[in-house]
Amino acid sequence: NVINHASASGSVQIKRSTGDIQVENITASSLDLSVSTGKITVSNTKISDNINLRVSTGKTDLTNIQCNKLTATGNTGDIALTSVIATENFTIRRTTGDITFNRCDAGEISVITDTGKVCGSLLHVTLGLLYSLLDLITGHGPDDRILKDGRKVGLKVSVYKCRVGFSL
Repeated sequence: NVINHASASGSVQIKRSTGDIQVENITASSLDLSVSTGKITVSNTKISDNINLRVSTGKTDLTNIQCNKLTATGNTGDIALTSVIATENFTIRRTTGDITFNRCDAGEISVITDTGKVCGSLLHVTLGLLYSLLDLITGHGPDDRILKDGRKVGLKVSVYKCRVGFSL
């Protein structure tokens, strides 16, 4: 297992084939974490540029993070985001597993998953984000691949005090 609590002025890169990666309380320009089998945990972290996370099999937990862009990809396992703020966008791609947002915010959110549920709450509703959610509901957006297998998919969107809650 790898645990990183140190500050870094440049880029932080950690790659493992098996085992857990835990990054806490750091400030860096970029963060690149990769594990084939294991768990990635990132908390209380400020990244001035991009965060790239790859987990083939395992869970990803992200808490109290600020960054420019967040990309999280993988095959099997859940992704939980709590108080994650991205100036530009989130891109989440998962084959199997649940994706949960809790008090998150980004200029644009792209979620692609084959199975599992997508749910959570966002801090702000923008017109672009609302259109993205409507495109997901109708299957006319760029992420309509999740609707092509013929399954009945229900997506509930509710706006309350500038928050969007959704579940798939």
